[in-house]
Amino acid sequence: MANDLLHIWKERIQKESKHGDKKKAYQKASVSETTYDNAMKRETIDDLTDSEFEVLSQHIVVLDERKQKRENRIKQHTNG
Repeated sequence: MANDLLHIWKERIQKESKHGDKKKAYQKASVSETTYDNAMKRETIDDLTDSEFEVLSQHIVVLDERKQKRENRIKQHTNG
């Protein structure tokens, strides 16, 4: 199941990311771009270092924030 989480994260990152999301993620995690790139190359979640896990987690947070903002805009538009 843990392997599935990493696969889901990487797939979502590849499908939903926009220009600048990668940079936001590694800056929020206070790591280098290289750490981010290394994290994306890992095959299992157990292979990730703490820093690599953190940067991918931050990328998911960036995607979730965008999704939430979009849903709020749609809700406001349809209600008001």
